[in-house]
Amino acid sequence: MEKISVDANVTVDAAGLTSSRSEALVQHIAKVDQIKNLPIHYLDENWANDEVVNTLFSKAVDAKYMSEGGSAKKTALLVSNFSKVADGGITGALSLTTAQLSEIKLTLDAKLATGASVVVSGSVGSDDVDLRALTHNTKVNLGAGADLVHAGGGKDVIDIGLFAQTRSDAFSLADTTFTNIDQYLGISAGDVLNISRTTYGSGLGLVFNSDAQASVKALTYTASTDQKVNIQDVFDFLNSQFGVDKTEASTSMLAKLYAVTVEGGTGSSGTLLVLNDDAAPIDNKDVIIGISGTVNEQSFSFTSL
Repeated sequence: MEKISVDANVTVDAAGLTSSRSEALVQHIAKVDQIKNLPIHYLDENWANDEVVNTLFSKAVDAKYMSEGGSAKKTALLVSNFSKVADGGITGALSLTTAQLSEIKLTLDAKLATGASVVVSGSVGSDDVDLRALTHNTKVNLGAGADLVHAGGGKDVIDIGLFAQTRSDAFSLADTTFTNIDQYLGISAGDVLNISRTTYGSGLGLVFNSDAQASVKALTYTASTDQKVNIQDVFDFLNSQFGVDKTEASTSMLAKLYAVTVEGGTGSSGTLLVLNDDAAPIDNKDVIIGISGTVNEQSFSFTSL
């Protein structure tokens, strides 16, 4: 490109560009008016904060991103220049933080190629993961805190952590809302709640087998008109249904879950999903999640997280 005038109208088709060739393109960026098919995954990640890279992207149209060739720095570069990405230009499983998803969630679906998917990783705090604008498959791996997930239109797989990871530090059995626990909303047939095979309970030693099954019992708790229902009320209701020593405990081959829909009253409302550990009573050591949508035995899987 040394002999090309800066005044010339130059369009570069960057399809097949490699890291070494991209260096030459950067050196002559002043002579380029438009870059088509820029493969973001081949850019040198050490340029991520370089002004030259921003200039390169300012001239890019229909950029491409192959997730398998990416990295955290390159994904950050992708997100900050998302308007330059071609529709259908992202292939593979795109890994995003919850903050990155929030930034691009409204335009992300169109940028994903057929068969592409999204992997969302949560933070140590309470995260808001909104997948409602997505039709592609998504995997959500949440961290600690009270996380809120709105399921999307594709197959969503949500990893459920241990009981302490599904609530915030402010959680109390006296809570009259689900604000301080994980909430998974809009779950539909085909979505999967993946139960960790890491030990459950407090020193109880429950580890689910990979071929374990789930048992889901649905119940309705009807509160009196002026009753302000809290989570302890739901636990007491469950234990009273079966007897404190008769509530069915989980085993390594069978996860016992209870879906309690609260109706009436002035406190908690909606459905509380309880995963019992290997001690019969329902108590504070069990996983509790606010949930809406369709949940049955087929909604659960068991994979190491």
